[in-house]
Amino acid sequence: QSMKFVDIFEFVVQLDEVFNTTVSVDWKQEDHILVGMFQIDGNSYRIKLEPGTFLSYNFINVAFEIKDGDSWSTKETLDNKGASKVIGAVISGIEKEIHKYECDAIVFLAASSVDKRMRIYNWIARKYTKHFGSIKENVPLDNGKLCSIIFNKELGSRISEFENHLNSLGKQLSV
Repeated sequence: QSMKFVDIFEFVVQLDEVFNTTVSVDWKQEDHILVGMFQIDGNSYRIKLEPGTFLSYNFINVAFEIKDGDSWSTKETLDNKGASKVIGAVISGIEKEIHKYECDAIVFLAASSVDKRMRIYNWIARKYTKHFGSIKENVPLDNGKLCSIIFNKELGSRISEFENHLNSLGKQLSV
């Protein structure tokens, strides 16, 4: 089945937005989590870089959310026309801050809109694989959660144990 020109054009525009979105992200330390705030198309978003440890390994859990009234939500984060801009802002925001951490793995965890979010997370994770070496996509965790894990060779020999560790953390990790 062939794609129409309009579909191809829209896809190219979305890719351009992902790779060329530069948004000012205001980073602040909140307890042990680094939180970056930004705005796109009148909506407020935040990125959370949450460090953790497993044995002698360090990892960063990455989450992003949209302001929904007085609270933050992951449910509507990618459900608007500016989704490609949001993804671009998240990627560029992560790239500017992640180097400040010595980590053996980056984790992208989804608990709501799991299928949709995992397609995006897997795509973002693949972008970082060249820096770490390996990736596991759609790793099932308890309560219907899934995650993508990008990890280095040293952690690779213990990746199953690391998955169990993520499960044991339960709701302690941001999604």
